[in-house]
Amino acid sequence: WLTYISSDELEGRAVFAAGFGLAAAYVVDHLRSWGVKPAGDRGSGGNKRRFTIDRVEFAGYGLDAP
Repeated sequence: WLTYISSDELEGRAVFAAGFGLAAAYVVDHLRSWGVKPAGDRGSGGNKRRFTIDRVEFAGYGLDAP
């Protein structure tokens, strides 16, 4: 299973990349098969996530990009 989790197919498991969701789903499937229950109200499992930025500040460069 480590070969799959560390494979190039998962694109380094970078946050917000498709590989991150694939890795999470893979782990969730294994945890379910072992009888582990999700924590929290919504659980977890490679759900699609959205991240919005409305302002970026570049520290050290003196730039401010709205």
